[in-house]
Amino acid sequence: NQAFGDLAQSQRTAAIGELLPFLTSNLAGKDLQGLLQTTQDSDRFNAIYALARNKKIKNGISAAEAELILDGTRASARSSSIGELASTMQPNLRGNELAKVLGPTENQERFNALNALIAARKVGAGLSGEDLKPLLADMEPKTRDAALAQLLTVK
Repeated sequence: NQAFGDLAQSQRTAAIGELLPFLTSNLAGKDLQGLLQTTQDSDRFNAIYALARNKKIKNGISAAEAELILDGTRASARSSSIGELASTMQPNLRGNELAKVLGPTENQERFNALNALIAARKVGAGLSGEDLKPLLADMEPKTRDAALAQLLTVK
């Protein structure tokens, strides 16, 4: 991390891209947070995308690790980043864990992120009403109904 010094976000993302062949294939949350440091939104997504597509993120990351990796992303950048991380996350995540991963997403972005987690089979079955509340927060009624319908398919 010291080698990166005070690189601008886009330069850091480009540097990560150049280092991909030399990085281990088992990077965990704190490792990735250290690598990503202050990158935000689309720059952070681009780095996460490159790391995920090149299989540099360890399998079975926890919701807490995902939250560290997603730090600095909002809206569509966070939703897209969750889509990239979903396959690497541990399964059977519950309401509060999922809410932390979803973070500040709203409406369609929240729905898309939740859908990615459902498709990757990371959402625990049998979520209670209390588990569902934070997941459906910050959604307009039509989007919330669609999300609820998706959540009800989880087995």
